[in-house]
Amino acid sequence: MDRVTRLFPLWAVLISTAAVVYPAPLIPLKWAIVPLLGVVMFGMGVTLTPSDFTAIMKRPVVIALGVVLQFLLMPLIGWLLTDAASFPAVTAGGGRRVGGRGAGRDRLQCDHLSG
Repeated sequence: MDRVTRLFPLWAVLISTAAVVYPAPLIPLKWAIVPLLGVVMFGMGVTLTPSDFTAIMKRPVVIALGVVLQFLLMPLIGWLLTDAASFPAVTAGGGRRVGGRGAGRDRLQCDHLSG
């Protein structure tokens, strides 16, 4: 089992590439995306230890940098890219919306709350 888990990044790249090249066989499995993502997130959370959290608290500058990049730089880049590409207003609005949100579930919650 250790070999399988150590090779997880390789499995992810291979399966993702196969899904892009041959999507038809995987389309019936799209219902499994959310439950499998939940399993992966739960598995990552279970591996955390108290020392992981202490290590984070010892490096507040890195956390602050991540927050600044996510909530200031990403929206700015989204705005600049949509302006530079001269997208129509509807498309530009979508690009700015994506650029102005965090990643993963945070983005989904912000989009849901903003209507």
